[in-house]
Amino acid sequence: MKKATALVLLIFLTVQLFVQPSFQADLTCGEVVMTLHKCVSYMTGSESAPSPACCDGLQRLRSLLITHEDKELACTCIRHATGRIHNLKEAAVKELPSTCRVELPFVLSTYMDCTSALEHKISGSAPTGWANG
Repeated sequence: MKKATALVLLIFLTVQLFVQPSFQADLTCGEVVMTLHKCVSYMTGSESAPSPACCDGLQRLRSLLITHEDKELACTCIRHATGRIHNLKEAAVKELPSTCRVELPFVLSTYMDCTSALEHKISGSAPTGWANG
């Protein structure tokens, strides 16, 4: 299972080197994915709690999200990454920031709409089609 997860992560990182969002930011998709790679076992249910390395990575990601472009890029990269990793548990993905006690500028989800997610965090209201909670 770990070899398959590592292979998926490696393939994703390779693809991300060639497919970057159209805006330019100092942050890269590779950096975003690397900050979260230790969390895959928790998000797939292989581990019952995120490891300290996972939470450290999430905290590192938070520290990299300085500009709106950084936040948008990170959200987009995470959305693409979660779409490529099978068996993600939606509850684990959503609960990861609170479990690690790290506040992100968007709600993690396997189906997140980054524009709505970023606006939601700014305005404090739930994006269209999303339930509060």
